Amino acid sequence: MRHNAKVVISVSHPFFFNAFGAFQKGRATFFSNLDHLTRNYENMHGMTVGKDVEIAVVLVESGGVLAATEHGVFAQANAGVATNPFIHLVEAAKAKGIKIYLCQTAARNLGITRANMIPGIEFVPGGHIAVADFQLRGYAVLNP
Repeated sequence: MRHNAKVVISVSHPFFFNAFGAFQKGRATFFSNLDHLTRNYENMHGMTVGKDVEIAVVLVESGGVLAATEHGVFAQANAGVATNPFIHLVEAAKAKGIKIYLCQTAARNLGITRANMIPGIEFVPGGHIAVADFQLRGYAVLNP
């Protein structure tokens, strides 16, 4: 059985792109697949997230909007409704023991503060540097 696995996922855009480069606005980059990742560790390898495998997600650049409870990006993608349609995916990831971090620079550029941020997400000073720091601590890096 595997143990002590560490994975960090860098999310730099809120939406998936299709094969033609168009946004798939109904799917959040990698948050849509986190459940598959965790079930694979659990079912295929008998590992428990938070015990046998640590998973961290770092939201950088425009991917930072996934940390907001509402944002204009979602209004553009969702017929004027600014509420983040992926909050349930973020909450499910946190409930599984996945740690989620938001780049402070991205937050500042996107207008995200603690007041409009999903509770339980932590800030890191710089997202790309945080990913590098995770890698130096033995985390495998995934870039969706």
